[in-house]
Amino acid sequence: MLRSFLPVGQGAFYREVFQFDDGRHTLVYDCGSSTDRSIVEQQIENDFSKDEIIDAVFISHLDEDHINGLPFLLKYCRVQKLFFPLITTKDKVYLKLNALLSTGERGFLYHFIQNPYNALTSLRLNHSPHFFLISTEQDEGWNDIDAPRILSGDNVAGTLDLDLSEKMDWELIPFNFRQKDRIETLKAAIAEIFHCRGECSEENLEELICYSSENKDKLKEVYRRVRGNFNTNSMTLFSGRRDHRFSQSYALPKHFCCCNCCRKENGCLYLGDYDTSGAAKWEMLRKAYDKYWKYIGCIQIPHHGSSHNYNEEISNLDAINIISAGMKNSYRHPHSSVIKDLIMKDRTVHIVTENIGSQVDLKVDVP
Repeated sequence: MLRSFLPVGQGAFYREVFQFDDGRHTLVYDCGSSTDRSIVEQQIENDFSKDEIIDAVFISHLDEDHINGLPFLLKYCRVQKLFFPLITTKDKVYLKLNALLSTGERGFLYHFIQNPYNALTSLRLNHSPHFFLISTEQDEGWNDIDAPRILSGDNVAGTLDLDLSEKMDWELIPFNFRQKDRIETLKAAIAEIFHCRGECSEENLEELICYSSENKDKLKEVYRRVRGNFNTNSMTLFSGRRDHRFSQSYALPKHFCCCNCCRKENGCLYLGDYDTSGAAKWEMLRKAYDKYWKYIGCIQIPHHGSSHNYNEEISNLDAINIISAGMKNSYRHPHSSVIKDLIMKDRTVHIVTENIGSQVDLKVDVP
């Protein structure tokens, strides 16, 4: 299997390719960039064949820099299944505010948040991807979407037609974390700035979503008050096999090492923009992946290396660390404190930018 971290700048676009006797099978985690969406589209044309089958796409959260390449990917390739976190009906309103703040228009992201089926219908695809909502036991949202709901922590490899779980005992473990503290901060800030009595009603917020130049600055002020980012949910994913005989190492000559020091456990933990800061949030993540922790040999550092989303516990993992960040972003990503912590603990860290030479490819060897 080949695991690739593709160079799209301030965004996220990751791919895993499995080669079996019956052909090639592909998984994608996130597909977007705020540096330049055309970079993602060019990357898709370079790395995928026209009408190539992608067995599954996992979307960590509904934010522009993680999803804006999805429409082109859906048109260029034939995506079979789409996994994304279930969003509660109330949280949808706040995410649509964020979409308008990011793009200034009711584009694909806005309509996807409103109703994913309608958003894909507008693309006029010649195929119909199947949706799967990753939920928690408490989630009640998107009641108007008729799609299977999968409980966080379940192995979804068995739902794929290639059946990775049967062929090589591979596991794909998504987990939907609802970031409640961030939601409460967001609600309080909106209520204060827009002078709502108590919590703003959904009707009030729908009026804000109509968007005008007058309240654009107000929305930006709301954004600044929310520590980290605007996301209400983050879906993480473990991809790997609970078997120490499997390992991963660099696939390309520029990263070649003649000894075994660069060989790591085969699993990868994709964190999207999950907030790992603080003991409580870290413990939630650790508990969610307790059975898989000792098989993690690669980790995607959350939120482009932001210090707000980082936890120094990450550097205690003997893993290859990947940070996706644009070379000229305005967010101070990655933060120097994150890089310093990883380097001081002798961890390998790669910053994958829009520079094509920054791509990292890891090969998982099968004994």
